[in-house]
Amino acid sequence: VTFRVYCLDVLVTFDDYADDTSWVIARGADGEVVASSGTNDGVSSSDRVCLDPGEYEFAISDVYGDGMCCKWGGGGYLVTDGGAGPDAVVAEGAEFGLEERTRFALPF
Repeated sequence: VTFRVYCLDVLVTFDDYADDTSWVIARGADGEVVASSGTNDGVSSSDRVCLDPGEYEFAISDVYGDGMCCKWGGGGYLVTDGGAGPDAVVAEGAEFGLEERTRFALPF
């Protein structure tokens, strides 16, 4: 039996208030957080997250409620399939309020 994990790349470019932004990936079945943002350098972050097959939800939050664009800088985020071959976009955005959520399943 072959067991495969799937890796995603989470790329975040912060607005002027990087500490306001955080993200999590939670398992769809029980809501358990399986990955989350760590510390950042105030400019950008790049994380590779490897997950088992299943259903998940990516959520990105801004504690001030103004998202990551555009009044306080040009931030944004991109979550892609980090595997071999052409990257598939799982989630992307910049303009949102307190939070934005995207559900996805692995494998795609």
